[in-house]
This record gives sequence, C-alpha cells and structure tokens, in this order.
Amino acid sequence: MAFISNASGFTLGEGTFNNIHGNLVIYNGAAGRIRDAPDVTRGLRREEEQDGLKIIRNKNLNLAFEIGSGPGYLLHAGEVKGRAVIVKVFNAEANAREHLEATVALSRGLLHPNVLRIAGVSSSTSLNHVIAYENAYWKTAEGPLAVALQEDLEKSIVLGFKLIAGLSAGINYLAVQGLAVPSKVESFDVFLDVNDRFLFCINPSMDTDASLQQDGTDAWKIFNALCQKVLRSANRVLHDEDIERIPVDSSLSRNPEARRTLVETQGPSPSRIDRPIVFPQFHEETSRPIPPRREYVWRTVELQQSLATIATQINRDLDLRRTAIRRFALIDAQPIHRCPGYVREEITLATRTVDSAVVFHDTPALQEVCPICHQVQGSTDGFRCICGLPNAGWRHTVKCKSCNFWSHRDCVGRPDNFICDFCALPNTGSASSGSSFGWSYHPDAFVSDKSFHWDSAISYIVDRVAEVAEAGLGRPWSGARSLILETFAGFVTNVLLRAEVKTPTLLVALAYVSRALPHLSIVHEEWALERVFLGALVCADKYINHNSSFKNVHWALCYVQVFLASAMWGGWKGSFLMSWIGSLG
Repeated sequence: MAFISNASGFTLGEGTFNNIHGNLVIYNGAAGRIRDAPDVTRGLRREEEQDGLKIIRNKNLNLAFEIGSGPGYLLHAGEVKGRAVIVKVFNAEANAREHLEATVALSRGLLHPNVLRIAGVSSSTSLNHVIAYENAYWKTAEGPLAVALQEDLEKSIVLGFKLIAGLSAGINYLAVQGLAVPSKVESFDVFLDVNDRFLFCINPSMDTDASLQQDGTDAWKIFNALCQKVLRSANRVLHDEDIERIPVDSSLSRNPEARRTLVETQGPSPSRIDRPIVFPQFHEETSRPIPPRREYVWRTVELQQSLATIATQINRDLDLRRTAIRRFALIDAQPIHRCPGYVREEITLATRTVDSAVVFHDTPALQEVCPICHQVQGSTDGFRCICGLPNAGWRHTVKCKSCNFWSHRDCVGRPDNFICDFCALPNTGSASSGSSFGWSYHPDAFVSDKSFHWDSAISYIVDRVAEVAEAGLGRPWSGARSLILETFAGFVTNVLLRAEVKTPTLLVALAYVSRALPHLSIVHEEWALERVFLGALVCADKYINHNSSFKNVHWALCYVQVFLASAMWGGWKGSFLMSWIGSLG
C-alpha cells in the first residue's frame, strides 16, 4: 500500500500528483508520463526475514524466566509479540553466531509434532544471538514429570507413557529423514506443551555422525538414553538426589524360593507391603503422615521393534485408557533399615505397557535419605540387637546414634535419640560391685593397666570360640568371616549382659572351649559359633554350681537354646553334645 491513499491535487517537487490509489500513481510532469510507484514493503520484508527465517527484534522479545541450560546457551520462557515461545540465548562467545547457525541448520525444515519448530532468530547484526521456538510450554519436561510424581501415581504413569510415545515418534522421524543427529543426550532438550505433548529440540555437537544407521540401532540407543535421562532428572528434581535405580528383575515373581521375591498385589498403593509375618510385628504411630517416595525407573531393552511401532502402540493404549500396569511388592528379608511407614513406589517404564510395572519397597535403597528417620542408607550398616538374632528379619529397626548399628525397635523400646546398650556401657574403669563381671582373674587380653576393656574382652572370647568352630568345620566359612564374627560378637555381648554371667563362669567356659578343640566335628556352620559358646557356658555354670542360675530367665533360655541345638543336630552329633555337657559338667 502507498504512503498516501486516495489523495490528489497536490504538488511535490517538479510534478503534480492528481491521484494516488494503492501503488498506481497518475503523475503530470514535464513529460506527462504514468508509472508505478516503488514497492516500499519489499525492503521491509527483506529486513524482517533472513534466509527464510523471521528476524526477532529485541523490542518484540520479552523473557520471563530461565528454565534450563545447555553447553553454550541458556533457555528461557518468553514471548514474541505476545505469543509464548521458548527462547534459546547463546552465550556471548566469539563463535556464538556460528553456534546459532549450526543449530538452525540442524533443525531447518523439520516438520513433526514432537520436534520443536524455529519461530525466528536474531539478526546477524544483533549483539544478542537468539533462537525462538514456537508452540512450546514454559517448562522443560522434568518439572511436570516431578509434579506428577508428587501428586498422583496414575497421573505419573500416564505422563510417563506420553513421554515414551513422543520421544519414540520424534526420534523415528529423524531416522527416517536420515539426519546427522548427535549421539549424546546432552544435545537434546525436551519440553512439554499445554496439551501434554512432549517435544524436543536438537543442538549440534562435535560427535555428530554422518547419518543415523538404517538398521535403527543408533536411533534406538538415543531413544533409550534420552528416556533414562529425562525420567532420572524428574526424580532428581523431586527428591534432590541422583540415585541410579536398577529395574527389579521380573523373573523374581516366578521364583518364590529366591532371597528376593516379587508378589503381585491388587488395588491402590499399599500403606504397608504385605509380607509373611515370621516375627512379631511392631507398630508405631508416626506423628505425621508421610507420603510414599515415588520414582521413575527406565527399563532398557534390546531392539525388538521399531520406534514407530512403539509410538503407535502406546498412543493406542493411551487413547483406549489402557495404561493400568501390574503391581508388585518386593519381599526381601535382608535389609536392616526398616522404618515404620516407609514405602517407595518405583514406576518401572518400558517400551510396552505389559513390560512396565509398579514395584513397592518397604526399605530404603543405598545412598537414599529415609524420609522417616532421615538416615542415609549405607552399604556398611550393620545389625546388632540385644535379642541376639543375627538379622533384622521383617521387623522395624532403629539406628544407634553412637555406633550406627541397627536394633529391633520392639526390643529396645526407645527409638528417639536411641543409644544401644552396648554403647551405653563404659569402655574403661573398674567394674563396680553390682557389675555382671568381677574380672578378678582373667587373660591379659581382657585388661590393660588393670582397667576393664569391654571391647577387648568380647574380641578375645569371639576369637577363641571362632578358632574351635573353624577347626570343627574343617573348612572356611561360606560367608564373609568379618561379618559373621561381628554378628556373633553382638550375640556374646547380649548373653553375657542378660544372663549376668560372672567372671568365674566365663573363664571356666573358655577353658571348656579350649578343651573341646580336638574333639568337635561340625557339619553345619549355621549357628556353629553360638552352639559352641552356649554349650561351654552351660557346662561351666553347672561345674561351678551357681545356685542363682535359673532365677534369671535369660540363663534359663540359654539352657533351652543348648537343648534345642542338640535336638537340631540330631544323631550322634546331638548325643555327643549332650554327653559332652554331662561329662565336662
């Protein structure tokens, strides 16, 4: 359109303009000729576009806040003339413009619902180097996924499947186009739009290949790595912890004899994982409700189907609302950190809904901060309880603030700021008249400078019993020797404290242990240390004829345990134990 429309009868320079309408000018000059006016809008269009891309002027660009970053750039939520966009601002570097142009070259011409389209770029003369992507939500994908984890299990599952469908469809499109796509997941940024559609943009890197292989293996690796990255990032956003989870092996559900077993459950998330009750269960009312810890876990699988097939199948399941996946409770008696009320829901996602599952755990994993007791689960944590049991079983436990060993909550009865009985004992100082030990005469290992040393005494007893038991076995322990002796040390301490064993009885028991060395033959190593120790202790008590023995219920239990051990041995071994007790006593 001309500058002045429908104007006539005015003089400009040497000519008289009778009529101006649109671009047609009737001009009466010296030659009285008629001509078209120059199209002034052509220059404007050339100025607003560059290489087929719209030019984004700084005055039309508004940045709201930063939402992410990558190598050499920052990501912002923003607007261009009131339209929501994702803005990539390249760092002020010498090669910032080259970085921008390489990114544009990689994404130019892409047309797919899961690939971000470039809305415009900054001009080559601008001091700021910017790319604006259209039709994108104002947050990266990790944020909405973390919110879903926090709010609802079903929502988390549905949104996770939408991520899988979007990434598989978009990466399959790149493979079909034969593009040179970076192989590192750091070169991809994933977003979510207002319709819960996942989109991504690509950034060039130095390791760009010539093209994706036709067999799809490269695209498959990128897809697996990108799913793993986004889901793990969502966990990190929610829990502020970066823990690599290994998917639970589904074959455990078909092997009930295994140490770790999966049991299929029904209905909503359980407040407590159903498990066989072997020991009495201790219930504790928590002061406040603590929601389950919910996380994503990606199950990486080998190339079995095309990415296009994955996207089609999952989108069909989403349309038909067939997103219900199987749910399992993991039964594992080995962990020692068991806080009341703890539940972790691992949403294990795969390329098919049938291979996905929710696995419920009732114990924290390694390096995880427990939301109940706020303790970090460590690989070196040990169990030592006054009840003498070698492991925690399925009962709730509490950690000693001093030695960091765990005990049964129902045994100690005081979980707040818990200090176990072993740490409560003095390490040095003479035994008082009311002490369980007189230590008037004892091996040098028990004392130093005539001062009582509890740790040295227990260590000496454990070493002497271990020598006899190992000689009786005639072979090394099948498990870790240090852990076995550590557990046995807790058992010895518990017996000596609760049964109120006197010094003479203990020293006589050590003499019996030494005399039994050439005579014992042990087949089963289970409870071997405990059987040798209790047998010698009972014999010693009978020998010195302590009349007060059976007035102590714990001493009575020692006799019962020896009797049960002899019955469990059976045959000549049991007879030998009982005859040994009788003859030595």
